[in-house]
Amino acid sequence: TTVDKAENNFCIMCKKHYLLQCLQELEHGVAYRETERVEEEILLSCQQFSEAFNRPAAESGGGTAPGNDAHRDSGVKIPNFHIRVKMHKSPLGFRFVAGSRNAPLTFVSQWLTMVLKACLPVADTLWGRVASKIPGAGPKEASWVITDSEEISRLCRSVNKSRGDRDPMPLAAYDFTTMYTKLCLSDLKERLASLITAVFEHQIATSRTKLLLVNKYGHHEWIVNLRAGIPDSTRVFSAQQIIEAISFLVDNTYVRFAGKLWHQVIGIPMGTNCAGFLANLYCFTYELDFLKRVVEDKNYILAQEMLRTRRYIDDLIAINCTHLPGKLYLPEGIYPSQILSLVLAADGETVPYMDLLIRQNRRRGLITAIYDKRLDDKYADIKVIRYPDTQSILATKAKCGIVTSQMYRFLRRCSLATDFVYNTALVLHRLMGKGYQTSLLWAQVRRFLVKHPDVYGGREMGVWCNRIRNKIEALVCGSCVPGPMGQVVK
Repeated sequence: TTVDKAENNFCIMCKKHYLLQCLQELEHGVAYRETERVEEEILLSCQQFSEAFNRPAAESGGGTAPGNDAHRDSGVKIPNFHIRVKMHKSPLGFRFVAGSRNAPLTFVSQWLTMVLKACLPVADTLWGRVASKIPGAGPKEASWVITDSEEISRLCRSVNKSRGDRDPMPLAAYDFTTMYTKLCLSDLKERLASLITAVFEHQIATSRTKLLLVNKYGHHEWIVNLRAGIPDSTRVFSAQQIIEAISFLVDNTYVRFAGKLWHQVIGIPMGTNCAGFLANLYCFTYELDFLKRVVEDKNYILAQEMLRTRRYIDDLIAINCTHLPGKLYLPEGIYPSQILSLVLAADGETVPYMDLLIRQNRRRGLITAIYDKRLDDKYADIKVIRYPDTQSILATKAKCGIVTSQMYRFLRRCSLATDFVYNTALVLHRLMGKGYQTSLLWAQVRRFLVKHPDVYGGREMGVWCNRIRNKIEALVCGSCVPGPMGQVVK
């Protein structure tokens, strides 16, 4: 089976132990119940819903689902239940996964992914309307929901600008424990239905648009009425159709194991396409409700702390918050503790969050750099496969493009030039160690520097190349060693 946090690595596991762990989760856990429904019945009902959901707008007057090829059979099957091994845990842990390349409701889940993504900006607007009543808030305050760590870098820069001093501030990172497997499905459906209704009501009130048009590439548009000439690759959704699709999806999650079928009655499968958006928006509803209560009570100190908090699905970061940690759970706080429970992952003046390390100094304030938890000691026994082999069938341009993409990532996340140089050198060092052609890699570096001559105050290309080259030499000779929180100089 595969290794958790390192999906390119494989683990050989005792077959009997593997089967016993799966049966333990299915038979004695709370998330699954053995069903009496037969596979043909389940597949038929799912495929009938998918087909109705997948009709082009011209046929249905407003349909839903990806592609124009949702059809019966074509290898559709109920997902298999399997394990990923958490090698970094002591003792070893397991992540239970329902996996299938072609599950019965894949089309529905794919379309819901694009629909919910299109609803996120409107949900942000609903948040901003409440947040605008907080003294000192900006005109368009973002919600806690983020899509990548670059938004944390921007938040840190914003906090630095708003502060008159550079004294250390408290930082705290939290993890939701088993978020996906503990979600109450009835509460999930009710809250998302309320949010989708509010999103569409906002659109009707502000622009009279009452339908959401989405194509299979993810582009969307809010429209007033159904119009002619909509291509087959595009679907039009009403609020009711989205609500019905979410309800059907979460109510019809089944897995297969040991010749039996099991119905998931608590939580949602991590592997379904829209799982991240469902969990994100579900948490958002609690956060928005709490913000409304705080603003109504005129507790502006707590409200301002909420503006310095962000969440990426099940990872939460609070910057300079002293009151918020005591308000995490209902009835006076944010989340229901029996469903959404958090644990403190890290706190202090230096905190890792996602792929960022947030640290502080008295001159610059908050500083962000790259954090790689796979370099932590608990991952020492896992030889993580990071980049494609030189013999891969990928085009040479695509393989060498790793350098460019990573340099963009470092530029957007590293506050200091030294961190940018070190991380760029580390990528080059690893690729050279895999046998990549050195001249092609340096060509990518030079092309990037020519395109961005003003990075970190601007320096000549030769200066940048020399600094990167010197850092590579330090990595080769061992005077500089990679660590989870950056370089360790010996």
